[in-house]
Amino acid sequence: MLRGLVRRYGRKGVNRIYVAKLVDPENNSGSPFLYGYWPEDHSIWLVGHLQQWFEDRRDATDYAWLKYKMRTDLRKDVVPTVEDIGWSSYLVDRPWTRRIIHACLTRGRKITIYRTRR
Repeated sequence: MLRGLVRRYGRKGVNRIYVAKLVDPENNSGSPFLYGYWPEDHSIWLVGHLQQWFEDRRDATDYAWLKYKMRTDLRKDVVPTVEDIGWSSYLVDRPWTRRIIHACLTRGRKITIYRTRR
């Protein structure tokens, strides 16, 4: 799954994705999520919700939909405080972002993917 994302959206030849299972204190369920921090893409992904689909043994995954729904763009989707999120369903606050990135870098598994042609 991650290879497919890198093949479609990676801009660098070498891509590192740090994947960690975290319990988000802001999530009331207490269930762990699998997050992926991708520095070269300037993003955080909800990796645990990524699913690859096949039809006739060919990849039929809707990568554009996954990028829209499972990706946090660290350049556009981060605001300074939780109060700045307002009614948004996609914005995240900077402290949350820092916690996720720190956990991925310090406790996560580093996956290196070399981008191939699209």
